[in-house]
Amino acid sequence: MVAPNLTLYVSNQSFEHDPVGITVAIDGEVVVRDQFFVEGQHNWITFELSVPPGRHELTMATDTGASHTAELEIPTDAHRWAVADYWFYGDTPSSFTFHIDDEPIYFQ
Repeated sequence: MVAPNLTLYVSNQSFEHDPVGITVAIDGEVVVRDQFFVEGQHNWITFELSVPPGRHELTMATDTGASHTAELEIPTDAHRWAVADYWFYGDTPSSFTFHIDDEPIYFQ
């Protein structure tokens, strides 16, 4: 088994869609599929993943119809940390934000 090299945090930041079903796939392979509760908007669920080095396509989608695609690059012999947040409020379209870093991500 390959050691995890990607720490992925997933969060629902929408009080109006609580819970929301979120699916995350890397190169078409589902790596996360669950219901996510907003819980005060400070609730990130951690997933430790093993991803082959190289460029990958990461897709995020909800059961409400929102989706987003991002590029994910995993270097050889290095760890990455990423955050996928789902957002929806009022009349704004539902959406995702995605951030990846080469250092651990800390939340307040």
